[in-house]
Amino acid sequence: MVVARTVVEVEGAVVVTKETMVGGGVYHWSETAFIADIVQKVYCELDLKLLSTPTDLTGIETRAKGINSWLKYKQPSSPVLAICGMGGSGKTTLAKYIYNSNKENFECSSFLEGIENQPAVLLGLQKQLLSDVSGNNIMISNVSEGTFQIEKVIEKKRVLIVIDDIDDKDTLNTLVGTKVLHTQGKIIITTRHLSIHTWFGSISIGCHVNKIELLNDHESLELLSYHAFGSKVPMEGFEELAIQLAKYCEGNPLALKVLGSSLSEGQGTRIETWRSTRNSLNSLKGDINIKIQGVLQKSFDTLPCESH
Repeated sequence: MVVARTVVEVEGAVVVTKETMVGGGVYHWSETAFIADIVQKVYCELDLKLLSTPTDLTGIETRAKGINSWLKYKQPSSPVLAICGMGGSGKTTLAKYIYNSNKENFECSSFLEGIENQPAVLLGLQKQLLSDVSGNNIMISNVSEGTFQIEKVIEKKRVLIVIDDIDDKDTLNTLVGTKVLHTQGKIIITTRHLSIHTWFGSISIGCHVNKIELLNDHESLELLSYHAFGSKVPMEGFEELAIQLAKYCEGNPLALKVLGSSLSEGQGTRIETWRSTRNSLNSLKGDINIKIQGVLQKSFDTLPCESH
């Protein structure tokens, strides 16, 4: 038996496949098995640990553009960038999209979520971070030791670290330390705090603030329609109502998703349901946060009882 090897290059990863020649005949792997084997080898070669993101990434490229440029800049004045905004504004989705798009440009990367200011939780996050950026299971027994080890590991590496939904500067210091990062290392955090600059007054690193833009009218209509109709445009006869309802959400992606999903349930494709929802939302008063909370509550109230 003679084995002929074929070298295939996919996205920079070299994958060796084979054909088996027996008695003058050539027996090929089935196309499905062939492709599956290549995909598996590529993932192993590239170590692609990508994060799950929604399918409806409306407006994401526009919002990621400036942050992507900051990540590519070799020597930024601030090695930390904060994505700031209200709840439901798409901070986590944007952070995951940016992480997936840029992680291969760094020596190592880590995405931390589920942040809680509890010693056991923080210790677990430190262990994850150390494993991600060092490739080894570094033994630590408490958070102080963890912070010390993290500072040692990341100060000389070109790392990308994303910390999602953090609301306390002491927690941030525990997770990444307070020393100046290597000039090519980058940390991205997401937070609801707009006064994030005050966190960095006592430590030797600065922070670049990126206040997330809410969706414009066109993007809002597209996202609402996607969740209500499964299409980026409203169903015929619903155009004006969809435009009106989208405006109530003030460009907040979560509110648009929840409202659109609630209108796709049960009788949601009936024009009377849409008119009733619009009339109900007309009563909402107050600032943007109160209005969005009202949209979320009224959308929840319209769901069938078994969905509550």
